Amino acid sequence: MTLRDCNPFIRSIKAYTITESTEKTYALNHRLIYFTSGSGSIYIHPNTYPIYKDTAILYPSGLVYEVIVDTPISFLTLNFDYTQNFTHLNVPLELQRVGTGFATPLEEIAFTDFPALNQEIYIPDATSILNDMYTLLDEMQKKKIDRRPFCSGLIKMVICKVLRASANLSKDINPKVENIFSFIHENYASNIDNMQIAAHIGYHPYYVNKLFSTHTGMTIHQYVNHYRLMQAAHYLSTSTIPINEIGEMVGFLTPGHFTGNFKKKFGLSPKHYRDMHNAKKQ
Repeated sequence: MTLRDCNPFIRSIKAYTITESTEKTYALNHRLIYFTSGSGSIYIHPNTYPIYKDTAILYPSGLVYEVIVDTPISFLTLNFDYTQNFTHLNVPLELQRVGTGFATPLEEIAFTDFPALNQEIYIPDATSILNDMYTLLDEMQKKKIDRRPFCSGLIKMVICKVLRASANLSKDINPKVENIFSFIHENYASNIDNMQIAAHIGYHPYYVNKLFSTHTGMTIHQYVNHYRLMQAAHYLSTSTIPINEIGEMVGFLTPGHFTGNFKKKFGLSPKHYRDMHNAKKQ
């Protein structure tokens, strides 16, 4: 399929607020989420994306993800199809929980001209589409007679804006920052610090930390800690590895240090986090 052939069908757009982290879920249709307030992260294996005001993520049907809440998160969720092939099913499609059987996505699209649409697209500053999202919300809430063709054209324009923002973001990412990310992702289980990362990049630690925080809004230490905890949460919810071993696997030197940091981020001890996820699978 090409973007030119795309003729979106809107299923719903709604505003939500969540106060607790979600379990692993996937959607039967395509979704665009615009975060209007709050903080946390969204984990789409193997990537973790920070959530804060005016971030957005576009993702295809069938993609598994989970949202980690630090502070209550408010957002707009746009549910849509890329084609008009299933307009006879004129209802919103509920999220599916992983581990409760498998439901086939309504349509599985493979774009040949813009393959970026075949996976998630994360935009750290999506303000260019905010007014469009509220226009879509207004059209659907007021049930205007011509809302569906109008929304179809507007969704296609929003998709184009997301693609442009993603392309511009790729151009703007400093190669040194990409190098820092790669080093952390490959070595987070070791006792790494700013000095080691700076030595790897070949610049002064102060400059490297400043460069990283300018591009991400987090210090290197904050990101390393965040990434370790997200990996730990993944192991806790998907494996039976002993908790102390998981702490060591992701780079925490002592069980107490691991438990303290985990509870500070998720509001639960590692044991309670695992118990909660196991209970949801039953």
